[in-house]
Amino acid sequence: MYPRGISTTPAILIVDGYPFVRAMMRDALEGEGFAVQEAEDGLAACRLCKESVPALLVVDADMPHMDGFELCTELRNRRATAHVPILMATDLDDLGSIAEAYEAGATDFIAKPFNWLFLSHRIRYMLRAAKQREREQNERFEVALSNMSQGLCMFGADDRLIVRNHRFCEIYQLSPVAVSPGQSLTEILCRSPLFAAQAGDRARSALAEHLALTASRASAVLTQALPDGRVIAITHEPMAGGGYVDTFTDVTEERLAEARIAHMAQHDPLTDLANRMLFRQRLEESLRRVGRGESCAVLSLDLDQFKSVNDTLGHPIGDVLLKAVAGRLRQLVRETDTIARLGGDEFAIVQCGIRDTSDTTGLATHLIRDLSAPYSIAGHHLVIGTSIGIALAQKNGMDADQLLKSADMALSGAKSRGRNRYQFFEPQMDALMQARRLLELDLRTAMSAREFELFYQPLVNLQSEDVTGFEALLRWRSPRRGRVPPSEFIPLSEEIGLIDQIGEWVLHQASREAIAWPGDLRVAVNVSAAQFKSGRLLQTVIDALESSGLDPSRLELEITESVMISDIAGALSLLHQLKALGVGISMDDFGTGYSSLSYLRSFPFDKIKIDQSFVRELGKKADATAIVRAVTGLCNTLGVTATAEGVETQQQLVMLRKEQCTEVHGYLIGSPRPAAEIRHLLRDFRRGDLAGLDLGASRGRPVLAAAPEF
Repeated sequence: MYPRGISTTPAILIVDGYPFVRAMMRDALEGEGFAVQEAEDGLAACRLCKESVPALLVVDADMPHMDGFELCTELRNRRATAHVPILMATDLDDLGSIAEAYEAGATDFIAKPFNWLFLSHRIRYMLRAAKQREREQNERFEVALSNMSQGLCMFGADDRLIVRNHRFCEIYQLSPVAVSPGQSLTEILCRSPLFAAQAGDRARSALAEHLALTASRASAVLTQALPDGRVIAITHEPMAGGGYVDTFTDVTEERLAEARIAHMAQHDPLTDLANRMLFRQRLEESLRRVGRGESCAVLSLDLDQFKSVNDTLGHPIGDVLLKAVAGRLRQLVRETDTIARLGGDEFAIVQCGIRDTSDTTGLATHLIRDLSAPYSIAGHHLVIGTSIGIALAQKNGMDADQLLKSADMALSGAKSRGRNRYQFFEPQMDALMQARRLLELDLRTAMSAREFELFYQPLVNLQSEDVTGFEALLRWRSPRRGRVPPSEFIPLSEEIGLIDQIGEWVLHQASREAIAWPGDLRVAVNVSAAQFKSGRLLQTVIDALESSGLDPSRLELEITESVMISDIAGALSLLHQLKALGVGISMDDFGTGYSSLSYLRSFPFDKIKIDQSFVRELGKKADATAIVRAVTGLCNTLGVTATAEGVETQQQLVMLRKEQCTEVHGYLIGSPRPAAEIRHLLRDFRRGDLAGLDLGASRGRPVLAAAPEF
């Protein structure tokens, strides 16, 4: 539907200062079927045009108060009369007036005195041209309306519809034939199924919002949620002289996209749990409620054994496991609580509205029970656990950062006590954390301060009863702390990312010190998983051998199974490159992790080390003896050296010889010594000690527990 066009009886406005001219022109034009109005000057014409726009004006150029040229300019500056045809009457030979008339906006001119027949034809021609322009304009208007992505409605000053497009009908689910000019907005929208009487309160509210907008006589924008879930942006623009135009844009997808972006900014992309930012926001909201008499707790969770799953089965399986954990967490907490994944396998919960600590211990107990239940993922049967640290608002502080810190310290306490348990924050934990931080600071300076040194523990062949080499063990002598046990600083160095740098130093130092040993004694150096994954290990070994001059056959690298299981193809490639240098490769702690015989088929290891946990139980537990027998038998079949770690008693030594173990080391054989004492140790070593199975007693040393190894 489009705006009303020109009347079937065109209204002609005659503007002339002479009444008799106006009367003659009126008679002539009315005789031709035109409706005629008169104005004695430009000012009167302006008033009439404001009340009713004529189809055409015949204007005398020369008039008092406001002449024809000024009138043309004024009418062209008005929206309603900007395109109304204007016929300017002027003298035939007045070329300057003709030019001025066109410049002021006249459509055409006619010479005075009038030829009445010619005047009638000229007016009809101009009206036909105006109709043609209007028709073309309407066609363009129709095309524009039809191709608009927005809905459009135009209402007059009487609040009745003038024009609308098809898109408007689509948006409000209206039949186009049911929406016609002359209807009010209320009549139109009430026909829509969206605003029907049975549509409910939401529909009535949306309708009331829209009607309130249209009652406004100021520009405005309303974003309206329709009952069917779509979101429409309504732009309201009043028109001069009354009426208004509303445009309707479906912004549902944009709003959904904005909501998705906002959601992504506050949620973990893997589990869709809250992220750290949203978690902190919810925690601060909970703390404000605590100030009004409520209570809340922060639970910090780490998944036990999750790293082993990632290392053995890969990150894709680990990601699926994290999603499964998130699903179980959602089932355990209330809607008022907030669960967040803070990163890796770290989760946190804000428990709101707790009555006493029993609410929190109950939740923690259920978390440990349910998260420890087996998971079935991609054909794998997985079992993990969780350790939980708990901090209570008010009791442990009212600051969000402090509560999170307290919960993390309590989590560390739970882990240190054996994992798969919960621990409430206690004030002394802060002191322990401060001590750990100081230890970390000292550890970071230990390398540059040259506070590390290597001790060496002898390896003895049970057949030849000779020392075959030494295992390098890292020691830290701190000026402030004294001797720091490896069990304290090595795990910390792994956590803070120093183990790779320390491991490189150990390789270089061990190679430099071993070059001074007599004969072909070997030096065994443990290689951490971090070194193995750094991509620098091969070059580090090459540099250590070249700078020290040590024969590659005298260097033995000990690896654990963890370096194999995360990327077996990459690990095998690196191992083959190392072996090509002539370096020996030993698998450490075989049988304690995810041991796989496929490793032994994939790579020709030179040595397999039997973990001290099996050696310690020899003669006490049948399964330990069976494992030792199986490993030594396998090694003898493959032609690989079997080395038993942590030999502490002569009974263990006897049984290892009986099981045909190739090599042993431990405190019964010799304690770790600094490099300066190696020659003295070799000089004092007597083969008869082993033959008589009296090594530990003959040297006057007690049987000691095995030292922590690097």
